[in-house]
Amino acid sequence: MSACLLTWNPEKWTWHELPELADSIKRHGPQVNRWSSGVTKYKIDEGDRAFLLRQSEDPTGIIGSGTVVVPPYQAPHWNDEKRKEGQKANFVRVRFDALLVPNDDPILPRDLLREESGLSGVNWDTQASGTTISDDEAELLEGIWQSHLNQAGFKFEESESENLADTEEPNRVRRETVRIIRDSAHSRAVKEENDYECQICGRTLRLANGDRYAEAHHVHPLGEGGEDTPANIMCVCPNHHALLDYGAIPLDSEEIEGVGSKYIQYHNRKIFESE
Repeated sequence: MSACLLTWNPEKWTWHELPELADSIKRHGPQVNRWSSGVTKYKIDEGDRAFLLRQSEDPTGIIGSGTVVVPPYQAPHWNDEKRKEGQKANFVRVRFDALLVPNDDPILPRDLLREESGLSGVNWDTQASGTTISDDEAELLEGIWQSHLNQAGFKFEESESENLADTEEPNRVRRETVRIIRDSAHSRAVKEENDYECQICGRTLRLANGDRYAEAHHVHPLGEGGEDTPANIMCVCPNHHALLDYGAIPLDSEEIEGVGSKYIQYHNRKIFESE
């Protein structure tokens, strides 16, 4: 099992949405959320297991787990001051399947993990997010984590993942597209993350009042069973939004950062090629 350790320091960043996200996971199943991967750019892959470690402020320990759905990519920095200076940071998108709220839920204590001989190679004091851990350590940590959740009485519903890996040739059909401009919280987050710049051409529109304008494109359309999740959304200009909707251009997973490969695969097979 390939896995990484992501970290959260409440002294540096207040996670206001944590209680709401944790509750949503408990009620509705896994949720996709982006997280900083520190300086790590290449050692985390799609499908890797991710564990979220709370640091610095008690209680410290593991508070969440999930699966990486988008490997490291760059976007405007999470720190407001650095963001204003134009700095970028590395992020991953994680499909969190379990998340606990410190002080409300009993998290997996860091001190307990330090005492486990099989986890002696893990730096439990690290402040750097994105640290990779060995396969053996990952399997042991997974077992301890699941045991902790069971003993604490937590049950998280696992939703079925969509299989887009079939290799059947798509049928060629004539498609009429109705474009609906949506402005969900996920869409707004992706546009803000990309500073309202098109992920294809890099341009942004300036409105008369000086505001920057861009549109959110669901790579796997919602009307065709796509998910309203950040990993399925691109920030694009109106021109490229139309070209994508009408299947006029393909997408390159190596050039489009922050979007899950299965959604890009769907676009290229079901929308671009079928045209």
